[in-house]
Amino acid sequence: MADRKNVGTRVTQKTYWHRLLAQCVTEPLTTAKVSVQTEVDVVHASPKADIILLRREGNTWTEEQKAWLADGMRDTDARELLIEFKFTESLTENVLRRTLAYDYFYREKQQLERDNLRSLLLLSKTPTTDILAENGFSPTDKEGVYASCLRIFDSLYVVLLNELSEEPHNAVWKCFASRQQE
Repeated sequence: MADRKNVGTRVTQKTYWHRLLAQCVTEPLTTAKVSVQTEVDVVHASPKADIILLRREGNTWTEEQKAWLADGMRDTDARELLIEFKFTESLTENVLRRTLAYDYFYREKQQLERDNLRSLLLLSKTPTTDILAENGFSPTDKEGVYASCLRIFDSLYVVLLNELSEEPHNAVWKCFASRQQE
C-alpha cells in the first residue's frame, strides 16, 4: 500500500489512497457486476495513472450497482466512471489539468464516445469556494456534487466527500472524507 523512499536520513512513505478506496468498494461493486481497476493505462506506452476505473456490466446501471455508487456517480448513463481521488490534496489547477488529461487520453485510447465516460474528481479536503468559482463549478441538485458551466470541464464532476448527503449509498465513500464527523 505504501512505498518507502530515503530522503537524507529520513524514510518517507507514500500512501496510495486511491488503492485503499478501491479496495473498500471492490467487493460490493464486483458483486453488483461493476469491475474496479487501479493504475489504469490512459495512453499507449504510458505510465500507470493513479485513478480508479469503474466499468459496469450491462446496458444501464442497475439499482444493485447504484446502491454502492456515491452521488455524482449514480446519476449518469456513462458505462465507465474514471475517478481521480485526492486524499491529501485539494482542488488546484494542476489537479484539474491532470484529471482532464486522464479523461481525454483514456477516452481516446479506449475509443469511447463522450457519453460512455464520466470523470469525477473526488476530494477529501474541501477546496475554497474561490477555486471552484474560478473554474465555473457550482453545486448541482446533489449535495457535495459540483459541475462546471465552462465547456472545457463539461465531462467532469467534482465530488466533495465532506459535503455528501447522509444517504446509505454515500457511506463507504464518506469514510475517506477529511472531517472527522463525516
